[in-house]
Amino acid sequence: MSLARVEAAVPLFKEALAGRQRLFGDSSWLTFSTESNLALATGETAPPEHSLATLRALLERARTLSDPPRYTILGLHNNVGATLLDLGRPAQARPHLAAALELVNGLLDVDHASVLQIRANLASLDADLGQAEHGFAEYQDIAERFARTLGPGAEDTLHARHGVWSCAAKAGRWNDAAAGFEKLLDDVVASVSAGHPLVAQTQHSLANALRRDGRLAAALPHARAAAAAFLARYGVEHPRSKATAALQAEIEAGLAAMGVR
Repeated sequence: MSLARVEAAVPLFKEALAGRQRLFGDSSWLTFSTESNLALATGETAPPEHSLATLRALLERARTLSDPPRYTILGLHNNVGATLLDLGRPAQARPHLAAALELVNGLLDVDHASVLQIRANLASLDADLGQAEHGFAEYQDIAERFARTLGPGAEDTLHARHGVWSCAAKAGRWNDAAAGFEKLLDDVVASVSAGHPLVAQTQHSLANALRRDGRLAAALPHARAAAAAFLARYGVEHPRSKATAALQAEIEAGLAAMGVR
């Protein structure tokens, strides 16, 4: 979703939330669902810590209900875990994602998008915690299932393929990762809008893999494109903007040290 559409959605979620609180009260799963959606939408335009605090508060409230809404708690665990992953805190994220997977098992089909997304979050987390090859194998299976059920150009399929090569990178397979991200970038550009965040995310990942593989000159255009896209979308203080700006600066410094301008 574009930033403009996210910004337009926030007041609509706020309006829906006010209506559901009035009609159903604060304990309804409908109210919790709307609050969770509002937190996630707000997180696209504000620091992730903001939405994390809201999601955690919602989860604690849901747990205190006499009849806790199972599906809502499942979604909140997953969203808290995913947000913690975005913030680079995998050890804190894992209990939430494991709880979400435990809740969803037996409720939904193994190929259901929600099941696959929770598996993907856990695969990414385990790769961050030193099990990169396990994450690689998990993401390959997830990507194949998404491609079969949703199609090869679906966003979920493309995100899962990004996860495959992110795990290869975390395993130190920089050449493999660069080749995978390069092919993925072509497919992402062909499948989604030019301003979609997955384009910039893939450019960043490709630039980093090329840098780690010693190909600084090839990495620089991708780093610059990703940095410009994240800055325009999120602003200078967002973690993604900072990370990509730092990557660009590191590549430029490496080229300068080699006498390349």
